[in-house]
Amino acid sequence: MKIKKYIFKDSEIVSNIIKKMHDFAVLIDDKENVTGIFTEGDFRKAVLKGVNLDQKISRIMNKNFKFLPPNASNKKIKKIFDQTILQKILVLKKRKLISIIDKDDFFVNPKFEKTIKHSNNPIIILAGGEGKRLLPFTHVLPKGLIPIGGEPIIKKIMDEFIKNNFNNFNVVINFKGKVFQGYFHENKHNYNIKFHTEKKALGTAGYLSNFKSNINRPVFVTNCDILLKANYREILEFHEKNKNELTICSSFKNFLIPYGVFEVDKKSNLKSMHEKPEYNFLINTGFYVFNPKVFKYIPKNKYFNMNYLIQKIQKLKKKIGVFPVPNSSWLDVGQWDEYKKTIEIFKKN
Repeated sequence: MKIKKYIFKDSEIVSNIIKKMHDFAVLIDDKENVTGIFTEGDFRKAVLKGVNLDQKISRIMNKNFKFLPPNASNKKIKKIFDQTILQKILVLKKRKLISIIDKDDFFVNPKFEKTIKHSNNPIIILAGGEGKRLLPFTHVLPKGLIPIGGEPIIKKIMDEFIKNNFNNFNVVINFKGKVFQGYFHENKHNYNIKFHTEKKALGTAGYLSNFKSNINRPVFVTNCDILLKANYREILEFHEKNKNELTICSSFKNFLIPYGVFEVDKKSNLKSMHEKPEYNFLINTGFYVFNPKVFKYIPKNKYFNMNYLIQKIQKLKKKIGVFPVPNSSWLDVGQWDEYKKTIEIFKKN
């Protein structure tokens, strides 16, 4: 495992860590001694508490974390993973980071077979769009087959679910749908997959009304042009524990205004100026968990976008939860600038 990408100075501010971190950050001081960690769970707690993102990470990092010496036995490592929700364990020698043990990599060894049961929660991948923002690429391929790291984005999405022990896929197709089916016919993968053909464009949520009669448990819904690298079981537990009707996965997005911004009074006198300010917003990633009842709120065979559905659930005063993930955990290939960034990320990894 490349550990360099996980290491950050404990003097950095929270917003910088959030922008760059993956699922886990290791914080070090000027002498490269490990002083704390900052996980996705810590990130979510910070967001929900409204923590000041301009303060140093040292003020909110977890200083009481589990770690192991370099000579730790496999039995001891397994015991920690079995008894905690940790995904990664640090290996330290005299407070210096030697390596990171990843749970998924550790359990690849057949001697330590996972005991987690596969879940039958359905997954719906919305792959019917034309991908106009990716023209001229999508003149040839539907956006779900756009290559990332040598493989189509839809395969990356499905592999992420498989890694999280989910394998009940429903793929909604329309534009170049036969190309999708052709890809999965020619490339044999161990996916439990069913295709659903949208005969006319019904918006980002319209076709989902067709699922209301055969869903009896929470279902994952995702766009086919985004990849969320996260613990899906944790998202599902968050959804069920909070008794949400709908859970929306969100991410911080940093926006830089490339100009000086003025604030004026009522008489147009200058009060203040901010040169090229930066703002952070929680944005919609396009990844959701639905309760079965949600499908009943979608009109049959009518054009209906996801934002209409969210607004309708709000008007009905049903509970909507927001599950934040770090910016680097969410990859968007739906437009050229973001696609290029994603390509670079996979090159580095």
